[in-house]
Amino acid sequence: MWTAKLFWFFKLWWIYLLIAFWTFIAHGKQMWLSLTREREKIFRKVFLFLLGIILAHFLLKFSLYWFKSEYSLPSVLINKQIKLLTSNKKVWKIMLGVLVSCVVAPLVEECVFRYFIFEILGKNNPFSYFASYLTFIFSHWQWGKENFLFPFFQYSVATIGFIWIYRQSNWNLIYPIILHSIVNVVLIAIILINPNFPFI
Repeated sequence: MWTAKLFWFFKLWWIYLLIAFWTFIAHGKQMWLSLTREREKIFRKVFLFLLGIILAHFLLKFSLYWFKSEYSLPSVLINKQIKLLTSNKKVWKIMLGVLVSCVVAPLVEECVFRYFIFEILGKNNPFSYFASYLTFIFSHWQWGKENFLFPFFQYSVATIGFIWIYRQSNWNLIYPIILHSIVNVVLIAIILINPNFPFI
């Protein structure tokens, strides 16, 4: 029963929005200044991390696919995204889905799962890394509809990449936000090109 309560907590998006608002009050000016001053450095580092994440993710999914593992299939959340983008006739719904996936979700999720957790638990606390990693995966888990290992295999590589770039950028939140956004753009582009691609 405790898992149902935990799942319900992760579906309270208004809490996420409050945390994101608090983050932008505390950290927004620094993010904006770093984006204007260090744009080339930010995008170069994000691009390198993006290549690493894509390569590691595809290798993981390929190995699961090769061994005929059921975990090579997309998670329930990814399947919902595929359905939204491929079967919806209303363009505004598709555009809204793309906007939420590529702009709103990265902003809010990085504020919650990176900035908030590392501010509260401490940047030198090893538990912060574990909490950031696990809460991100829990928030994408469709409790009661899929085994927990589905989102674990689906989101682990990206989550480690978001945490790592946050740390490597000297805790500058704009790095994981941009990386997260581009990862989602790549995912949506793959879905639009080939929704049956086996390694997403």
